[in-house]
Formats: sequence, C-alpha cells, structure tokens
Amino acid sequence: RLTNMTADLMSFGGLAIGIGLLVDATVVVVENISRQREEAAKSKKDIEIIINSVTQVLRPLIYAMIMIIASFLPILTLQGVEGKLFRPFGFTLLIAIISAIIYAVFLSPVLMNVLGNRKFNVTGFIFESLKKAYLKVFDLFYRRENFTLLVFLVIFLVSIMVLTITGSEFIPTLNEQTVQMEINLPQSTTLAETSRIMNIIHREVDPFPEVASMYGRIGRGEGGT
Repeated sequence: RLTNMTADLMSFGGLAIGIGLLVDATVVVVENISRQREEAAKSKKDIEIIINSVTQVLRPLIYAMIMIIASFLPILTLQGVEGKLFRPFGFTLLIAIISAIIYAVFLSPVLMNVLGNRKFNVTGFIFESLKKAYLKVFDLFYRRENFTLLVFLVIFLVSIMVLTITGSEFIPTLNEQTVQMEINLPQSTTLAETSRIMNIIHREVDPFPEVASMYGRIGRGEGGT
C-alpha cells in the first residue's frame, strides 16, 4: 500500500533471483563468529566474542550491500511499460536486501548465542574438491598480477564494444501493422442487422490500398479478454 505496488509475478521474481544475495550477509557474520570462537581464549565470554565478531565485519558488510543496492537502483528509474513491469522487481529485491542486512546484524548473532558453541560439520568431498580447485585458480591469478589485470581489462573492453552495438531500446515498440476497430450497437439489435452493418463497414474499408486483409467478429466472449 505504501508503494502502490501489488504482489505479482515480477515482484516474486525479484526474490527468486536475489535469493543468493539474501544469505550472503548472514554467512559472513556466522562464519566470523565461528572463527572468533575457535581462536578466542576459554576465559573470554561468548557474548563478547559475538559482539566483537559482528563489529569486525559490520562496515565491509554494509559497504558490500550498498554496492549491490546501487547496482539495482537504475531499475527504479525505468518509465513507461518497462517501468510498470520491472519496478516492482527492483523494489522487492532492494527491500529484501535491506531486510537481509537487518537479519544478519541483529537476529543471526542472537541465534548464535542461543545455539552456543555447537559445531556443525558442513564439509565433505565435494566441498573440499571445489576448495582445492578454487585455490589453484586463485593462486594462478594472484601470482600474476599483470596477467590478471590484462584479462579483466580485455573483458571490460569487450563488454563496452558489445554495449555499443547492442540496441538500447529496453522493450521494443509493438507494431503488428494491424488496426482493430470496435463497433458498439444497441443490445436490441438483431443478428441480421448486425451482420448487415458489418458488411457495410467491410465495403467501406476494403477500397483502401493499405488494407491487405480483414475479418469481422460478431459478439464477444464472457471473459475479460
């Protein structure tokens, strides 16, 4: 009600697409709390560990989410048909990201305090294989700084070239080369009279050279379309 928007397919689509973004903040907070617990001394209170852990990641976490929010802000500036289609999508996603930040900063530390020092084994063969592959790729790019910069510079230049040759119209104008004419007659008009009037309209329209074909329909369905 506050935004004059309805819960439609596009607004729920924003949640479906951004579902990965919603858990990032919580994963960062929970992971840092778990690491601080392992490294902290036994005499240190758990509540102090949680507060220090959240404080440590709060600033970079908010900065990262602000950059994500900024990347979706242009969707809210769309006008016309594309604005009606995609503005609920962008607005829903922004609200979800802000809610995820609030959840990660306030609720997830409370849950970590309630659960205590319970440890969950989330590693496995697949995770370890992906971790080894990632570390190899990371080491390749980390040790070759010039090569890394060159690769991403080429990717950036190619993206700029693609942008210049790509059409800038967000939603193409629909032009079916057709004209629809609707004639409303009194409800007491007979079927024969209605058919006669339609034939007259056909004879009047047919001489125009722009007319390639035409058809008529008497009556209408009871549905909304």
